[in-house]
Amino acid sequence: MSKVEIVNEETLEWLRKKAAKDNSVLVLQFGNSSCARCPLFSEAVEELKGDFTFVHGYCDTHLADGVLEVYKVTAVPSVVIFKKHMTVSFLNCSIETLKKEVRANCSATLKLDEDF
Repeated sequence: MSKVEIVNEETLEWLRKKAAKDNSVLVLQFGNSSCARCPLFSEAVEELKGDFTFVHGYCDTHLADGVLEVYKVTAVPSVVIFKKHMTVSFLNCSIETLKKEVRANCSATLKLDEDF
């Protein structure tokens, strides 16, 4: 599944239910166009999607105020990871923390050898 833009709490709730139904982890990324660190952070998320299985939600902090308040996002980039009955937040998250948490919470994508 490609990145889903989260514009309100209803969109986020739909995505959370979809991830739960698919027994998948939801990685919700918060960022915006004026954040200097956000483009590299987004690239890191995209790279991780090649190696790990998760649903990716993106919330532009300039467009979705209600969602920011729910998760107390005050700095970007930030990430909230939803896994079954667990929610973990990383405010002002580093790329290293993102990678560590995705590795710890998401299943590796199975890749077949060229000879298979």
